[in-house]
Amino acid sequence: MFLSDSESPVVFRAALRNDRIVIDEFVRHRYFRSLQGLAIDPAAQRLYLADYAHGILSVGLVDRQVRHLPSPPGTTTLGVDGLSWHQGALIGIQNGVAPPRVIRIEFDRTGAIGTVAVLDRHLPLADEPTIGTIAAGRFVYVANSQWEKYDDSGRRLPGTTLTVPVLLSLPLDNPRR
Repeated sequence: MFLSDSESPVVFRAALRNDRIVIDEFVRHRYFRSLQGLAIDPAAQRLYLADYAHGILSVGLVDRQVRHLPSPPGTTTLGVDGLSWHQGALIGIQNGVAPPRVIRIEFDRTGAIGTVAVLDRHLPLADEPTIGTIAAGRFVYVANSQWEKYDDSGRRLPGTTLTVPVLLSLPLDNPRR
């Protein structure tokens, strides 16, 4: 299992050793500014990281080499929070742009980002989407995380009203492009 630290430039690895869970530093890199979600490819060769400030990065699980994956012209992968792997692509929650949206990041034959497609955006219920997961061919995600209603120390801002948490889901078998 891999864990990102959004305040330090580190990815940690948790492993079971001698019936104990041991967490150690897996990789540290200058590109790691604000790590968010991560996803592993099914072949367990690459770990993909969402860095809020730098976009999508990949780490070789054997050589631990970090690569920045530039966005194609006219697109951006900045502000991505959660990531999930689905059928050769990444599904991401991009809440660091306006309007916030769910995107699909597809790769070309070289492993570079080939396309970034918006799957859903600017839903009245999804004012601050965050992490999600794949379940039964659908991407299920938290639509209203309400982060903006709290200050940096975790205290609710005066005058804010919390709303009931909302989960939304999108079919992934035939994504809108």
